[in-house]
Amino acid sequence: METDKHELVGSLPDGRPARADVQVTRPHALVSLKLLALDDRYRNVRGPAQAEHDREEARTHAGDIVAVLSAQTNLGEFGKRFGSQFGQDTALKGRAHQTIRDYFGDESKPGLVLHAESLIATLPSSETVRDLGSELRRAQRLVSSLLPE
Repeated sequence: METDKHELVGSLPDGRPARADVQVTRPHALVSLKLLALDDRYRNVRGPAQAEHDREEARTHAGDIVAVLSAQTNLGEFGKRFGSQFGQDTALKGRAHQTIRDYFGDESKPGLVLHAESLIATLPSSETVRDLGSELRRAQRLVSSLLPE
């Protein structure tokens, strides 16, 4: 199972104590799910009526993939877990790797274009296009690090 159980303890809005056990997806599994969702939303499999919404969702998935990888303190270990989670399912592993190539293989690929669109929408006025290019190169290297050598 690619989740971990965590206990949350706190108070409800009315002040009563509350406790809940939640299952949290492990980061390497989350990246796999985000890759699949990115591909679905970018290809707009739900049709023209959902095109704008799907594009926004694809932006979110691309940014989330980069954010999860950026938060990792040991990319080598993360990469091992990412690859091993597929077990004997070589088709799913191949699809995940192909999605990385198709969406993050170089700076012109759709995943990085989507990531750039999200960044531009929130880019502080002090940031420059050069800074954006540097971030896209970093993101491309980060996501591509999940590919087998």
